[in-house]
Amino acid sequence: MENNLAEIKLERWLTEAPHVGIIGVYGMGGVGKTTLLKKVYNTYTVSQVFDYVIWVTVSQFSILELQSRIAFAINLDLANCPSDVDMRKMKLSAYLKTKKFFMVLDDMWRTLNLRELGVEFSNPRGSKIVFSTRNRNLIQEMRAEESIKIQPLSKEEGWELFCKVCFKDGHVQKDLKHVARKVADECQGLPLAINVIASTMIGNIDINEWRLASNQMKTVDANFPNIHPRIDQDLYQRLRWSYDSLRNTDLKNCFLFCAIYPEDSAFKSDYLVQMWIAEGLVKSKDAEYLLETGYKYAKLLRDRGLLQFHTRGWNKTHDVIRDMAIYIGENEENCIFRAGQMLQNFPHIPDDCRRISIFLNNITSLPTLRASNLVTLILHSNENLEKIPEDFFFNLPSLRILDICQTGLKSLPISLWQLTKLEFLALSGTEIEDVSEGIGNLSHLQFLRMGHCRKLKSLPSRIGELKNLKYLSLLDCDNLQVIPNEITMLSNCKIDPDWILEGLLQ
Repeated sequence: MENNLAEIKLERWLTEAPHVGIIGVYGMGGVGKTTLLKKVYNTYTVSQVFDYVIWVTVSQFSILELQSRIAFAINLDLANCPSDVDMRKMKLSAYLKTKKFFMVLDDMWRTLNLRELGVEFSNPRGSKIVFSTRNRNLIQEMRAEESIKIQPLSKEEGWELFCKVCFKDGHVQKDLKHVARKVADECQGLPLAINVIASTMIGNIDINEWRLASNQMKTVDANFPNIHPRIDQDLYQRLRWSYDSLRNTDLKNCFLFCAIYPEDSAFKSDYLVQMWIAEGLVKSKDAEYLLETGYKYAKLLRDRGLLQFHTRGWNKTHDVIRDMAIYIGENEENCIFRAGQMLQNFPHIPDDCRRISIFLNNITSLPTLRASNLVTLILHSNENLEKIPEDFFFNLPSLRILDICQTGLKSLPISLWQLTKLEFLALSGTEIEDVSEGIGNLSHLQFLRMGHCRKLKSLPSRIGELKNLKYLSLLDCDNLQVIPNEITMLSNCKIDPDWILEGLLQ
């Protein structure tokens, strides 16, 4: 009820209060701040009240990245000033001053200087900014004229939502009702916890398992700190139970892969499943059904609320769920997950590290790594990384997954072709012009992604030796001129686009 009133109040401020320009929405993680803002945002996306309705997830992104997101939302071209923050600020400011806009700044962790961003806010046209945060102090620091605290659901509201998610038609079996209510109450009125726990218990009619869930949810992880910078302890314990109840270790590790991506980013199901297979996390008696099994894993994680459906073929992860995955991965599974943290230097890596993701950072050089257990390395979207040392991969003998997409690489180091255990190699969006004949050494390679390599001119003839290759992407390789006949030897490989192989077989 209170959150319905919050929605009504927010809509009234947006439409009937010209003196209110900046509104803050605050509350603990998982309480429903983003859900509220999405409902209001979607309402005004299809209305004629504002010239532009803009959604920006702030999180830990840089001013440059936020400017790009705003410019994209309002169709403003900033191509002539790709890295000049001040020039971009002036262009955004000049344009937005002429418009009436509604801007949502979701998931703010620190004060954001709107003027530096290019959002001048004298507000003569009735524009509105609504931001969400877990930090109540930001309400004053951002000079919000009005604010709303999102409260947890009442016990009755929480129980109603739990039943709606968990039980068909909301009908609870009589002998389960008491213990199911106890499980629902353990979620403490937090919609995220309710959705995840209720999804986990769907179809379960064993009263003993319900009792076990009720008891275990209280203290699943005794080692979790009393104060964590991003996750509330009580919420973590409830969500952790859902993770612990996954049926096997491989499925748990599949879930932890969501932490390789930056916060609020969408990721493709097929890309994710291919990496799961490459790491050996997807098991099937018949190798032909590995992909199908991987997609079933993804569906199971979505059904439990640990992954979220974004659009067809794409997934997302709630920021709190992602924070949990990062915590578990780094504290229990020898992972380093530092995606989207604006790092300029490569983080320290312990010798026993198994997975590293520095996706979407500002890394320009790589150190010498000695990590004999490392199986996954994600360097995706470090655009200023233009060179990898020639000997970089010699000390990474266990590597099975390498993603260097959207980097500034113009060539590939010799040591790459010694990674005989490599099963997934992603080079998309790099500046490479050719690929060494050494690729024939990668006898275990199953997935090779080279789409959008617009300077790629030729493929090596030894590509035909990759007998285990199941997928090859060459989409939008506009300058590709030399395609060897040996590519027709990849009899079990799906090649995108199809015409590449068709042209050679004619």
